[in-house]
Amino acid sequence: MKLLITKFDLPDYVKFTSNTADSLINPDIRDAHEFDVLPLLTPAEVQVVATYVGYQQAVAAFQVMTEADQATHPLTPEQLAYAAYLTLPEAEQPLDVLYKPYQFYRAVRGLLCHESYRRFLLSHGLHQTPNGFEVISDGGHQPISNQQRTELRGDAQAKCATYRSRLLVTQRAFSGVPIATTCPSSTQRPGNGGLMTYAV
Repeated sequence: MKLLITKFDLPDYVKFTSNTADSLINPDIRDAHEFDVLPLLTPAEVQVVATYVGYQQAVAAFQVMTEADQATHPLTPEQLAYAAYLTLPEAEQPLDVLYKPYQFYRAVRGLLCHESYRRFLLSHGLHQTPNGFEVISDGGHQPISNQQRTELRGDAQAKCATYRSRLLVTQRAFSGVPIATTCPSSTQRPGNGGLMTYAV
């Protein structure tokens, strides 16, 4: 399956430079898809996200075409509707057939970016050499300390947990399952309230 995000999506969520070589980040993006996010989704949900990625790509390509090319490669009605939808401020986006899939795509994209970044932090700066994995620094560049790396991973892991929760809420809304908005009532312990007697 085609990847749902690229390295250019990451800076929207994390401190990441898109100048990073593809060979350094793409394995982490693939692993985030295969092991962290796609197992959480049903095949139908994966198809919804893939469709919206296709819409985005088609709309972006259409916008940079010449008028002659646009005439020979028109957008489908669904892609046109999506292009119009994207021009609306989020507060004005209608609760129609496009809204829920778009919100669902956003939840998946956020989790994919954070999981990719978390995996990237695990191995960034390590190089495989004939002697095994080593940290190589040249000139004035110094690798971050193990403590800083641990803190960054911990922060990324916490954000992944948050985005997993958001994805679960979005999945429930997308499938029509009601979302609990109140805490369950606590059961009263036996002996609390009611008649109590004391020896005199």
